[in-house]
Amino acid sequence: MNAWRERMIDEARRSQLWQRWQGLPERDRKALALLGLFFVAVLFYSLLWLPVSHWRANAWADYQRQQELHAYIQDNAALARQSRGKAGERLNPQQLQGVVTASAQKNGLALERFDNEAGGGLLVTLSQVPFTSLVRWLGQLQAQGVVLVEANLDGKGSGRVDARLTLALDGA
Repeated sequence: MNAWRERMIDEARRSQLWQRWQGLPERDRKALALLGLFFVAVLFYSLLWLPVSHWRANAWADYQRQQELHAYIQDNAALARQSRGKAGERLNPQQLQGVVTASAQKNGLALERFDNEAGGGLLVTLSQVPFTSLVRWLGQLQAQGVVLVEANLDGKGSGRVDARLTLALDGA
């Protein structure tokens, strides 16, 4: 290992760059060394510190939004439970899509996409909808005999969510 190190030092001392460095006055060598240190510090700050700092700030903001969404859901859990207890009229499987579409329009919710599922369910996608309107709409659907089988919600800030819902008829 020492022989390799010695060989590398010898080659570095024989290089033109080393010869030029040695030919510089002491004051210029110190100035270049300080400039090099400054350059390394700037690289460290811009390539490591700044991205980590931004990542941390974004992660904290996401955490805060999730906390707010959780608190909002907890505050409105009673409303959701209350609407769950109401039993409505029975629907035919052929009526499910029409009822979902009509009630969404009535509540001012734009359905981005909906697909029929094999078991008679309906997959519905909504984008950037107010969470309160979504919960109210789901309560109205449940009162008509439509149940929420699966829900994927993604908070988008200021009380809005992207929702991917699987709906089916109660008992189906």
